[in-house]
Amino acid sequence: MFSKWAKRIVAAAFVLAVGWWLFSGEDDERLFASALTEADYLQPTPLIVNPRGRDTVSLNGPWNIIIDPQDRGLPTRALGLTLPGFFENLQDTGPMELVEYRFDESEKLQVPGDWNTQREDLFWYKERVWYQRYFDVARQDTQSYHLYFGAAHYEAHVAVNGVYAGTHKGGFTPFNLDVTDLLVDGQNSVVVSVSSKLNHGTVPTANTDWFNYGGLTRDVMLVSTPSIFIQDYEVTLLDEVTKDIRVAIDLNQPLRDVPVSVKIAELNADISMTTDRDGHAEARLTAPNAMLWSPETPNLYDVTLETGGAEIQDRIGLRTIRVEGDRILLNGQPVFLRGMSAHEETTTRYGRNATPDDGKAVLSLIKELGGNYVRLAHYPHNAHTVKLADEMGLMVWSEIPVYWDVDWHDTGSLADARNQLEEMITRDRNRASVITWSIGNETPNSDARLSFMENLADHARAVDSTRPVSAALVGDEVGQQLGQAIAVRALTSDDTPEATKQAIREFLGPLNSWLLDQALAWEIIDPQAPIIIELEDPLGDSVDIVGINEYIGWYYAAFLSPVFDIPEAELREQMFELTPNITLRNAYGKPLVISETGAGAVAGRRDADMSIWSEDYQAKVYERQIEMLQNSDQLAGLSPWIIKDFRSAMRPLNGVQDFWNRKGLVSETGERKAAFHVLKAYYQGLAASEAAQSEPPQNANDELE
Repeated sequence: MFSKWAKRIVAAAFVLAVGWWLFSGEDDERLFASALTEADYLQPTPLIVNPRGRDTVSLNGPWNIIIDPQDRGLPTRALGLTLPGFFENLQDTGPMELVEYRFDESEKLQVPGDWNTQREDLFWYKERVWYQRYFDVARQDTQSYHLYFGAAHYEAHVAVNGVYAGTHKGGFTPFNLDVTDLLVDGQNSVVVSVSSKLNHGTVPTANTDWFNYGGLTRDVMLVSTPSIFIQDYEVTLLDEVTKDIRVAIDLNQPLRDVPVSVKIAELNADISMTTDRDGHAEARLTAPNAMLWSPETPNLYDVTLETGGAEIQDRIGLRTIRVEGDRILLNGQPVFLRGMSAHEETTTRYGRNATPDDGKAVLSLIKELGGNYVRLAHYPHNAHTVKLADEMGLMVWSEIPVYWDVDWHDTGSLADARNQLEEMITRDRNRASVITWSIGNETPNSDARLSFMENLADHARAVDSTRPVSAALVGDEVGQQLGQAIAVRALTSDDTPEATKQAIREFLGPLNSWLLDQALAWEIIDPQAPIIIELEDPLGDSVDIVGINEYIGWYYAAFLSPVFDIPEAELREQMFELTPNITLRNAYGKPLVISETGAGAVAGRRDADMSIWSEDYQAKVYERQIEMLQNSDQLAGLSPWIIKDFRSAMRPLNGVQDFWNRKGLVSETGERKAAFHVLKAYYQGLAASEAAQSEPPQNANDELE
C-alpha cells in the first residue's frame, strides 16, 4: 500500500512525463505553429493537356466555404501534437465531441468564380478561404483519377478524403493531382484552401494595376484516364508551302512499344505510331489540301488521339508563325497586328471571366473594332478564351505575370515564373491563335532583371521552339526624348518665361545645358526636327518581338510639368503637336509592337475643351497616335490599353475612377466611348486595304493596269 507522499511523487512524475512528451521535440517556440511548411509541399503531377477532350466529370457548382483569416484551418503543431486542421472535414458524431468547424452547414460560393464579387464582405479580402464539396465516383481499378483545376488564385492546398494531396502556386495557370489512391468507390470529399495574398516574392507581387480576384476562379473537374495514357501532344504545321505536319505525343510513363494513333479525318490522315523508351512518339505527314488558319479563315480540324482504347478529341488549326527582320510572318506572309489589350473581366457581369460567354463578350468587342489580334494581359487567361480566339480568328499575345518589379535575386521567384511559363505553354501550345509567348511587362532595367528575363526567354524556347518570344518594355527612352524635345523648344522660344528656362537649365545641370547651347549654336539640333525615339533596353536583344508601352498624351505631361515648371495644360498641347512627328524604333531591327498606349476617360463625360477624363480627350490621344504610326517602319502592330475599363485597387480617384482603371474604350457596362469609334475606323480602313492588296487580279488586263 502506497503512502500519501508516495502517491504524490508518482502523480508528479506522471505529470512531468506527460509534459515532456507533449513539449519535447517542439522546434517552434510559438504555441501554435503550422505543420504544413514549404518543405512538406507535394507538387502537382505533370500537366494533363486538354482535359475537356477526355473523360471528365465537372465539379463546378456550389461549394461549401469557411473564411479563415488567421490560417487556423491549416494542419498545426500545438502542445506537442499535430492537429489535422480543416483538411479532414471532421464530423462530430456525438453531443460530447468538440469540433469547431463544419463544412456541411456552412455558407457557399459558386465555382468557378471569385469570392470578391460573390459576397460584399469579401470584396477586399485576400486571406484564406476553405472550399469543400462531395462527389461520387464509380471507381474502376483499371483507371487513374486526376483532380484538375483551371486556376486557383493564388496558393492552393488540396486534400481528398482527409489526406493532403498537393499544393500549387500561381493564380492563372492550371494544375492537376493524381488522386487515384485517395478515392473510394461512392462518395468522396475534396477540400481546397485558397489564399490570394501576394508579397514581394510572389509572381506577380502585391503591387499590380489590376484586381487580383481570389478563389477557385476557373473550372474544376475530375479527369479519368487509363493507367497508361497520353499526357501531352502537339500537332504543328512545319511548312506553309509543303504543308508538312509534325505530330508528337508523350505518355505519362516512359514505356516502350505502346501503340498510339492520331486521326485527322478531313485530311485523310490516319497515323499509327509506337513509343520509344521515353514514352515518346512522333511522325510526319504531308497534307497538300490543308486549309491554313488565319484571322480571315480560322480553319480548325477535328483531331482524335487514341491509346489503350481511350480517345482524346481536339480542334486544331494549322499555321506557321515566325519573325524575319522587322516583320511578323503568318503563313509566310507579313501580318500587321490590329488589336487591343484585355484583362480577364467582361461586360456581362462583374468579376473574373468564368464562362465561355464571358470570354466571348470581350473578344467580340475586338472583332467589332476590326481587330485581328488580342494581347491577353498580364497573365494567362482562361483556356476557353484562347479556344474562342481559335474559332473567332484572333491572334493572341499570351503573357505570364512577371510585372513591374519582382525579386530578381530570388531563385524561388524565378522558379515560380518558369513554372507558370511552362504551364501556360503546355496548356496552349496546340492553339493556332497563340502567336507569341510574352515573358513579362514593364520590368525595370538592371543586370539582375536581365539575367532573370533571359532565363525565361531561354526556357520558353526550350519548351516550345515554334513561336516567337516577346516582352512589353517600359520605354524609358520615350519620356527622355520627349523631355529633351520640349526642353529644346522651351529654351529657344521667346515666349518661354525666364523662370521656366531657369528651371529647365537647373534640371539639365551646367554641363548638359552648356552642351545643349553648343549644339543649338552649331545647328546640330533643330528645335523643329522630327523626334526619333529608339528603344535600347538590352532585353530587346533577347526577345524576338519588341513591345513598347508608351503613353504619349497621358502620363508624360504630368511627369514633366513640375520638373520644367511648365503648366501641365500647356505641356499636353505640346504633346499633341509633337506626337505626329515622332518615330518609334528599336535598336535591334526587330518587329516593334506598341503593346500599350492610351488615356483615361469616363464614359459619358463629353467636353469640347477636351479636359482630361473626357471622352473627347481620349479620342484626340488616339487620333494623334494614329498619325504617328505611319512614321515607324519597324511597326508590326499595336494593342492599345485597353478594350474595357477594369477594376484596380490603385485607382481610387472619387467620382472618376472609383477603383476602376478608366483607359478602356468600353465602360464596365459595355458603353462604347468616342475613342472606340476612332480606332474602329482606322482598323477597318487597314483591313479593307489589306484585303484589296491580297485579292488576285480578275484577268491579265487588270494586272497590266
